[in-house]
Amino acid sequence: MAWKSLYPVLLLLLLPHAGASGSESISQVELVGGHSSCEGRLEVTYLGTRGSVCPDNWNIWHAAVVCAQLGCGPAREALTETRFGAGQGEHCLSNIDCFGTEKELSDCRLSIFSWVSTDHKWDAGVVCSPDAISNATLINGPNKCKGHLKVTVGSKSGAVCSKAWGSQDNAVVCKELKCGAAMEMPRDGPTVPSPSGNKLLTSAFCSGSESQLSKCGAQMESGTAACAEFGEAEVSCAPNSGSLGLRLMDGVSSCDGRVEVQYDGTWGSVSRFHWDMAEAQVVCRQLRCGEARRVMLDSHFGPGPDVMWLKATYCSGSETQLSDCGLLISSRMPPSDPRDTVGIICEGPLSTWGKAFLVVRGTFYFIVYAMIHLVYFIVGKRSSRLREERLKSVEALEEEVVV
Repeated sequence: MAWKSLYPVLLLLLLPHAGASGSESISQVELVGGHSSCEGRLEVTYLGTRGSVCPDNWNIWHAAVVCAQLGCGPAREALTETRFGAGQGEHCLSNIDCFGTEKELSDCRLSIFSWVSTDHKWDAGVVCSPDAISNATLINGPNKCKGHLKVTVGSKSGAVCSKAWGSQDNAVVCKELKCGAAMEMPRDGPTVPSPSGNKLLTSAFCSGSESQLSKCGAQMESGTAACAEFGEAEVSCAPNSGSLGLRLMDGVSSCDGRVEVQYDGTWGSVSRFHWDMAEAQVVCRQLRCGEARRVMLDSHFGPGPDVMWLKATYCSGSETQLSDCGLLISSRMPPSDPRDTVGIICEGPLSTWGKAFLVVRGTFYFIVYAMIHLVYFIVGKRSSRLREERLKSVEALEEEVVV
């Protein structure tokens, strides 16, 4: 039937798409109508059009992204009523889908049908703390790299609820405290005594690659019962993990193979969890193997050692070495599945002859470029001189005719 030919078109229209970056997506995020730049009705510019945001599915995850993007502190409220006045225009931006770990609102997903009609009875708003998270410390532990997390926001200090606390958050805290990689927490409860005190944060939304906790989205604890039955977030960092050994094994060269790291004097494999080109790029850069070409997640280079050290790796792709990424180290666990290891292929280092060739080629191109410009200069000067002589001849001829 003819309508079956419309399947591809309908599928394209119904599928959501990731927000593009730059001028093609959300820009000029602003909170208006509040007492400061960290609270108010959310207004954005999307595809060149400015407007408010519809409250469809609007929640604290979205608010945390907005607060982090604007340089404010943790999110306090995600509003779905018009507390800060009604927006202008006939449309609002609808169906924004955030996880809370995005760096900015344009990293969230948008429906292809984004601008919808509205009477502005309901516009999304955000209330952020004006103060960022600071003074992250671990207390009640044996050293500064293990204990319950305590943070400060403005003039208040307190703990963090353990309800939504995860390995990405642990990795960021360990990195901020210069304690190396995070250690996988045991499943049989806390390992250090839980201090008595108020919880200041309900949750943090870290991707794992942030340099400090204040770069993550976060939610202030509002005194609800959501965290009453949960303990306080505990962080344990792996000792002596500030500089891990790194190599690629069982490939055809030192620039391709199964990724292995050395910790505590033992080489171990790396889990494929959360591995993509960003992590591969960091490994290739550290090993001086050029650009990353491919990530192999199917144990392409064999199962590797009996020990798997890295259970999770969180890189942005700009780090100089793997130890600069957020890392989660397991406790000498064997791989649960031999196929769980990760391998990568780098473009490979340039040989001495290859580097010499690039230098010679660059020098040759420079000389040719300079010679071409020199020829243009000489020809131009000569042409200019000929034009001047011709002009003088014409002027002299005109004077003779006049006489």
